[in-house]
Amino acid sequence: MNKIESQIVEYKHASILERIGFNEPCFGVFDSNLEFKLDYRETQYDAKKGWVDGILAPTYEQVFKFFRDEYGVFVEFHLEGALGNPIGYSASIDVKGGRHLFPWGIVESGEVLTYEKLRPIVLNFCIEIVFRNKC
Repeated sequence: MNKIESQIVEYKHASILERIGFNEPCFGVFDSNLEFKLDYRETQYDAKKGWVDGILAPTYEQVFKFFRDEYGVFVEFHLEGALGNPIGYSASIDVKGGRHLFPWGIVESGEVLTYEKLRPIVLNFCIEIVFRNKC
């Protein structure tokens, strides 16, 4: 996996993001074979249908900005541990309207998470928040 691909959300998340309205320029797409294509120009875009041969493949940064701008879901990552001796990352989520949420299951597992391992977990949590609020 190259450096760009490590910043891209997984296909399962990209397909859900498309359903909840994500439609911004990306470095690439997932094609009809579910493979990541770095150059999105390999697929065709139709103004009414969107990407004809693929699903947008956003970066985590784009996705968390999308949640903030479109749904008022603010994500913050925190480096845990003593100064100079970090042990891992945690995250907190603020939802417009004053609710402060924290994915406690992450902490209760006792697992020390890297930033790379934490991002998809937090993304799942953000998706759940959006689906709960839409119902």
